Amino acid sequence: MMNLRVIILLLLLFPGAALSNHAEFTPTLRKAWKEMFVLQFDSMYALTSQARNQAAAAYIESYGDFLKAFISEEEKDFNRLKNRIDERLDQVEKISSKSPWKRMMRAEMLLHLAVVKFKWKEYFTAAYYFRKSFHLLEDNKRAFPDFAPNQRALGFFHAAIGTVPENYKWISNLIGLKGTVTQGESELTRVSQMIRNSKEWGFMYDETIFLKALMQGLFKKDYESAQATLSDPGFGTGGQGAMHTFILANSFAAGGKQAQALEILQNFNAEKGSYPMLYLQFMRGNFMLNRLDLTAEKYLLKYTAEFKGRSFIRSAWHKLAWIELLKGNENGYQEKMKKITVTGSDFTDEDKQAMKEAVNGEKPDLTLLRSRLLFDGGLYDRALEEISRKPANYWQRERDQAEVTYRLARIHDQQNQFDQAISLYQKTYNLWKSKEWYFASNAALHLAMIYEKQGLPAKAREWYRKTLALRNHEYQDSIDQKAEAGLERVGRR
Repeated sequence: MMNLRVIILLLLLFPGAALSNHAEFTPTLRKAWKEMFVLQFDSMYALTSQARNQAAAAYIESYGDFLKAFISEEEKDFNRLKNRIDERLDQVEKISSKSPWKRMMRAEMLLHLAVVKFKWKEYFTAAYYFRKSFHLLEDNKRAFPDFAPNQRALGFFHAAIGTVPENYKWISNLIGLKGTVTQGESELTRVSQMIRNSKEWGFMYDETIFLKALMQGLFKKDYESAQATLSDPGFGTGGQGAMHTFILANSFAAGGKQAQALEILQNFNAEKGSYPMLYLQFMRGNFMLNRLDLTAEKYLLKYTAEFKGRSFIRSAWHKLAWIELLKGNENGYQEKMKKITVTGSDFTDEDKQAMKEAVNGEKPDLTLLRSRLLFDGGLYDRALEEISRKPANYWQRERDQAEVTYRLARIHDQQNQFDQAISLYQKTYNLWKSKEWYFASNAALHLAMIYEKQGLPAKAREWYRKTLALRNHEYQDSIDQKAEAGLERVGRR
């Protein structure tokens, strides 16, 4: 056995050797990673506690705290992430600089903190950590170009930067971040291939596929590609938890296949001990309502009662108010609309819209509401039937006239009747582009998408730019992001 003097001498001569094992993902820590990704946080913490002196354990715990804080939106979870970040970064700092894990772990921990700070509207400190994280990842790529785990976060970073909505471009411009969706997708595709059969990195495969599908759906708006990515037989082998269910259902719903998305949610049963992802309840209620199934109320009420965060709370009350209206309960409608003004926040576009309608007190037309919901649920024939029941002169309010024109355009578009859709989109844009309603901007967006499908990149580019030129309208951020993603696909010049 090597004596103590020899060990001490080796430590003095080769300090990196003493630290390199701190980046090792032992079988116990790989299991902890799997447990983290299916939101089994108690099990994850129990496993990482067995390797308390290892940097990889600190990294996994920090990742778990990030997921918990992001999902729950509870201040105690946010504070846990913030209060332990320095201690965990110090642990990672002990890794040898010769290890590619060192910068990557630090970068991802800072990135997670930045994302949560951004959600809490701490924009300037979020920007600082975004910048620091990005440059650590870029530096690590230069030092270790073949280190696949580093490319996971960097690829997602590049894609996200490429579609930053106009309202937040000042952040990416301020800190000098650059990237495109195409670049990010290419990187994540390459990484997933490198990681899939790797003995060293294979435990990260599920997360890599999740990030790639999320990027394709959220940033690129290419839902068919996202679904193809998720159909990989290797995805979900660690357990089909809430994260797996969310990304799968979201990709189907955003791609116009809400029936399949609803079926995925209905078939999901959380495993005992997994952290509740209550947003799935909101999604389920939303998709049920889009089929005019008023028992959606049960799931939306569960979300408002049990979710302690703020996102989509106003939107949930908005949908609950619609349910009362569809029931014919005027008092119930007014009661639920009042809830919007005293709960939640305006972080999401849906919450902003709910607050706007609560403040202006303009009740939606029932026929248009039913048509809108059915359309969102993918029931296009029924959505058209609702509008067709009323004569053309029935619509007296200008907003209703705009919505009818826009809704007919959307229905024709989804039924591949593009000539009618183009004409109605152009009419919507020309007549109501000066209004703050979302109809004109979304009409311009979908015109661009039609031209993109038809292989007319110049016309698509023109209409994506017209979309972005319209400011201060409803659903600004989400429409802008889709237009930015479109410009990335067709080329900005």
